[in-house]
Amino acid sequence: MDDVFDLAASDESSELAVASRDWQGRMREVSLFALRDGLHDGQERHLQTHFDSGVRDGFTLVSKLAFTKGKLLALMAVDPSVKDEARCLKISLESKEDELITTFLKSGREAQQFHISVLQEAENLIKATNEFIKTHHHNK
Repeated sequence: MDDVFDLAASDESSELAVASRDWQGRMREVSLFALRDGLHDGQERHLQTHFDSGVRDGFTLVSKLAFTKGKLLALMAVDPSVKDEARCLKISLESKEDELITTFLKSGREAQQFHISVLQEAENLIKATNEFIKTHHHNK
């Protein structure tokens, strides 16, 4: 028997409309997942880059502080006359070392300017200590 009311065609078109809406919904869902994954991946890379930079800069500077402190301790061992002044420098080096470690454990942009000033202070302290060592080493 023929379909007088053409119901088969309207069923087919309504199925196509439902399938089309379903397809569009799934495409939106996939797009949102892709966007979230992309944002997450970008944040991870950004954090890793800053972490790597902080570790590299922090390790280098703390190593320089430790090496300078070692030279200062050697001078103190061979020249007792510099003991008091050298002890003050040693305490300053240890304090700056602790401050650097604490600074690099902080995260976020608000700490960035603080990082720069602490790095500069550490470099200046290393330079002053090396000048002290050089002056007193040559006097021996």
